[in-house]
Amino acid sequence: MNQSIFTNEDYYSFDISNLVLPYDTSKPYRVSAVDSVGLGYVNYFNFGELRFCNSQPNRRADVYQSCIIGNVSASNTQSGGLDTIKYDVKDRNVFKINYKASELAYGCIRNTWYILKCNRNYPMLIQRMDVNACDYTVYIESKYACAYNTLLSYYIVGNRLFLPITGFGSEPSNPIKIYFNNTPIVLDLKTLPVF
Repeated sequence: MNQSIFTNEDYYSFDISNLVLPYDTSKPYRVSAVDSVGLGYVNYFNFGELRFCNSQPNRRADVYQSCIIGNVSASNTQSGGLDTIKYDVKDRNVFKINYKASELAYGCIRNTWYILKCNRNYPMLIQRMDVNACDYTVYIESKYACAYNTLLSYYIVGNRLFLPITGFGSEPSNPIKIYFNNTPIVLDLKTLPVF
């Protein structure tokens, strides 16, 4: 499952589809850290499928979201998978995505949280990664972590559907996306008729 749109119960959404790299990229996102006992780690990740990690035989490429390389072993280990994605979007300026690995390696199943904070000055700025045994937390600032309102009101007159386009957080000259059953419909505000 490649999910890049996350919505909370207050109808605020985060669309990180602009942060999803091609699955076959040779240059995934990268963050390094040293744990409490001095071991170094490098986490390679994407917000979708990542084939960069499946260099080992007999691995399902479609479940890799991230992999970690530690200084104990030169081989990579799955640190996040696409089979189990959880998210928390209670705050309009910060949201969290969790990718849990599906493979057991070195006695544990790894778990990676990405804490994305709204910062309209950066497309993506990776701050740091915290390491705690088999759990990793990556802190990121991004303009794509800024929530937008997806509450859509409408009214029907005869056989016409009317959508009042306000409160979406977009500039009036920019197209907006409305999602019906997770399918985007792009509305170019410059060409829409005004009633």
